[in-house]
Amino acid sequence: MDRPRASIFYLTALAASLLPALLSGYLVWQVRTTDYATGRTTALNMAKLIASNFENTFDQVDAQLVSIGRLYVEGIDGGQDKKSLLASHVERDIADYPFLARLYIADAAGRIRVGGGTFKGGLQGAEISERPYFTRAAEGERGLIFEGPLKAKFGDGWIVVLSRRLENKNGEFVGVAVASIPVESFEQRLSTVDLFLHGVLVFRNAKGVLIARYSLDPSERSPTGDGVISAKLKAILQANPARDHDFYETIAPQDGVERLYAYQRLSRAPFFMLVGQPTDVLDRSWRPLAFEFLLFSLGTILASLWIARRLHTSAVSLIEEKGLLARRVAERTKELELKNRDLVASEALAEAANKAKSEFLATMSHEIRTPLNAIMGTTQLLARSALDAEQKECVRTLDSAGQNMLVLLSDVLDLSKIEAGQLELNISAFDLREVVENVADTFAAPAKSKGLALRVDLPPGELPALVGDVMRLGQVLNNFVGNAIKFTSQGAVVISVETLERSDGALRLRFAVRDSGIGIAPENLGKLFESFVQAERSTYREFGGTGLGLAISKRLIELMGGEVGVTSVLGRGSEFWFVVPFKVAPPAEAPNPRTAVRLPEKQLFGVRILIVDDIVTNRDIVTKLLTSEGAICEAVENGRAAVERLRANPQGFDLVLMDVQMPEMDGLEATRAIRHDLGLSELPVIALTAGAMESQRQQAMAAGMNSFIAKPFRLREMVATLTPWLRHETVSPERH
Repeated sequence: MDRPRASIFYLTALAASLLPALLSGYLVWQVRTTDYATGRTTALNMAKLIASNFENTFDQVDAQLVSIGRLYVEGIDGGQDKKSLLASHVERDIADYPFLARLYIADAAGRIRVGGGTFKGGLQGAEISERPYFTRAAEGERGLIFEGPLKAKFGDGWIVVLSRRLENKNGEFVGVAVASIPVESFEQRLSTVDLFLHGVLVFRNAKGVLIARYSLDPSERSPTGDGVISAKLKAILQANPARDHDFYETIAPQDGVERLYAYQRLSRAPFFMLVGQPTDVLDRSWRPLAFEFLLFSLGTILASLWIARRLHTSAVSLIEEKGLLARRVAERTKELELKNRDLVASEALAEAANKAKSEFLATMSHEIRTPLNAIMGTTQLLARSALDAEQKECVRTLDSAGQNMLVLLSDVLDLSKIEAGQLELNISAFDLREVVENVADTFAAPAKSKGLALRVDLPPGELPALVGDVMRLGQVLNNFVGNAIKFTSQGAVVISVETLERSDGALRLRFAVRDSGIGIAPENLGKLFESFVQAERSTYREFGGTGLGLAISKRLIELMGGEVGVTSVLGRGSEFWFVVPFKVAPPAEAPNPRTAVRLPEKQLFGVRILIVDDIVTNRDIVTKLLTSEGAICEAVENGRAAVERLRANPQGFDLVLMDVQMPEMDGLEATRAIRHDLGLSELPVIALTAGAMESQRQQAMAAGMNSFIAKPFRLREMVATLTPWLRHETVSPERH
């Protein structure tokens, strides 16, 4: 029998791995497209702002030229009084507009008659008949005349000249009004713009001659009068000189830096403005992502090829085995031993692959939570707006879908951590009554909407503070109660806690959630706590769910040293229970009882909050949600900006919401700077991040943060987390 061709297996493996590679490439392309679109918009807005500022300056200068020109024409035959009035007017204008170097009037022969400013060699006998702007005016050009950059005749350096032709009432040429602006004035204005490293601001005339070029790096600047421009800019100027704005990418001939440029033409002057962003800044987000996806794609291809090779080897072995049946028993035994070794190796590889899968899921959790935060945050904003009935139903559907996706994500992440052996308990002192009441409060509204009674049955008397993982205990109770309400259409759901054993310093408690729902058939009870398993397929079709919640709950209870089980009667209801041992917390470690603080209707009224997040969408959503609770919010894009804002106004904020993963300066480094460099040890800093791993929470606490909120979040949960860190007077309604 012919052996199967290896090429078929390898081609199949490559085809199977091509789809993830194509999807990864598409995602990277989308990120790059978005970043470059944002960069173009930012650069163009900056170019428009600077161009508008320069045009306003030119308009002011033009108004002065018209004014002194009129006085000159009126005073040609008006005697000494008119001339004195004109001279004082010119001197006043020079004083009022410090960006002007010189302001003067020349007669029809080009001799300067009156002027203000600095004139090298003196004003007496100065004449400008050979200057191009005078020639243009003498030849009949009307309106505002621009020339520049020019070497200054009556001073040092370069200037831009604005002039106007002067005529008497008969329309005869009688002179020219001239104002000169030094190039240093434009450079000084460009230097006030908040610029990024290797970014440039370029001001050129319509012919492309450089007037001013500014960069944070002095080595990237160029001398005035430089006419060297890139081929792409030259093409734009030649193709359509009247084009209002444009974009292009090129390597600057002056410094060899590749940039994305925004071109903005001045509407009332023969100049244009360029704002250049270095492309390496725009590539910071998508290139690492591309590298990660490349590694992932290569790993997928290699794994597929390895599997193809194994499958091909197995296929060949099966064919060869058919021809070896007549061989001796010893040979057969030897073959079986070899196969057994291969099986052991395969199991080891499978375990390694399972661990890699778990780590990958944990990494992807962060990337999924960021857009999910935008979806759920937008849903909360919509729910707080004026909607009709149909729109409210759509928002409820979207919110439910987002919440289900968050639960699924959390379940998958927990399962991956459990399988990888990375799940650790976070032990602390807690109030058992508070935990159970919080669970009941969470599900009070869903139970009421279905007409169900939700009751809590706690042991009589005072309950001591216990030591354990309160978050995981609440997770298991939430899962049990949520399932009970989901599968119960009438009757009641009861949460009960019973003390089984009590000794000095320890308790053994039995928790149970009992419902009057649909119940579970006896043959399905044994598989309830397995991953991805539900009692019946019809259960999924009617109620949904992934079948992970009970499996994770069982693993968590076993990790706490307890046991879990269920009793049920089909059609009459179920009781899910677990037994867990707890230590009693020492009095010094017992949590303080909660005290009721009367808050205004808007619970964050007047609270000043600094929001730090590198993603614009996240900043907008958090700002709008907190503003709806009465907070006064200000948002910045990274940790460095937050530190500088607090350095400028240390008492300007009551609380900081800090993202962790950000460019330039991340949230951990920024928090350390706030604590140590600025000395703001009492200012609450709350982490708001898509990283939900316990190790990330510990890093945040170690850096000096006070608490931790994982994205996506519910507004009421965020408010509940923020409120304990605010002083009572902070949330007073009288605060303005």
